[in-house]
Amino acid sequence: MKRDLSSTKNIIKYLEGRYGKFHNQTFCDDLTFIKNVKSDHTYEQLVMMKRRIDGSISVKKDANSMSINPITMLPVFLTLLITIILGFSTISSNAILSYLTNSVNLNRETMSQEQLTKIINSLNFTDIFNVIMNYFGLFCIVILFSIFYLGGVQIKAISKLYTCSILLEEAIASKEQNETT
Repeated sequence: MKRDLSSTKNIIKYLEGRYGKFHNQTFCDDLTFIKNVKSDHTYEQLVMMKRRIDGSISVKKDANSMSINPITMLPVFLTLLITIILGFSTISSNAILSYLTNSVNLNRETMSQEQLTKIINSLNFTDIFNVIMNYFGLFCIVILFSIFYLGGVQIKAISKLYTCSILLEEAIASKEQNETT
């Protein structure tokens, strides 16, 4: 069954269904593809397909929110990390001060330096801090991985559109050259 251009909704799927894979092929395969497309379609159809492919490229470029460089996301993560560290240190220092204030008021006696050091050392927030940092690190890794993955998907789609656009442009130029000679 041959596919018909007039009933297609997606030019890329139409070309792949009718002529096979055309992206990342050899130069000889590209020439065969161009020859087949040129012989099966009129000049107007080729121009129409080229315009639609160029429109798809424009839409992909405009709608590509992941085209930003992932390195620009690192200052955001650094700011978030510093905010978490400062927030955690503020909370832990306030907890230590509150604990010391309550223990001094409850005992109503002066504390020696050793007792104060023991109380401060008994307040250990490193486990909570380690858990927070581990979750933050995992969050950063997941976000960066998803940015790279989605960016790769977008680049692959646009690359296929550019390949099709170039091949159609070459088919149009070849068809014009054949019609003028």
